Amino acid sequence: MRRCGWCTMGVVSVFQPLVLICAKRMNADLKEILEFSLVSLSSIFFIVDPLAAIPSFLVMTNDDSDIKRRRMAKHAAWTVFLVLAIFSLAGTLIFK
Repeated sequence: MRRCGWCTMGVVSVFQPLVLICAKRMNADLKEILEFSLVSLSSIFFIVDPLAAIPSFLVMTNDDSDIKRRRMAKHAAWTVFLVLAIFSLAGTLIFK
């Protein structure tokens, strides 16, 4: 436990999210956006799971040159980004 340095709220819990911002000084909307963003980004990271894809990528591209590997990795990253962006923007329309 440690004391909050930004206001007189007192003790701040150790289990509070990564960004320790005092509730009295933060706008309620901003707090809600930060919480939603943290949950969303961590969920996407575990769904996509880039760390688990590394061994598969290395085995599948074993015979390719480093330049071709980089090009394929960049292409895959942009593809994943575009698919996630499209579904995040059009998700409410798709699931209605």
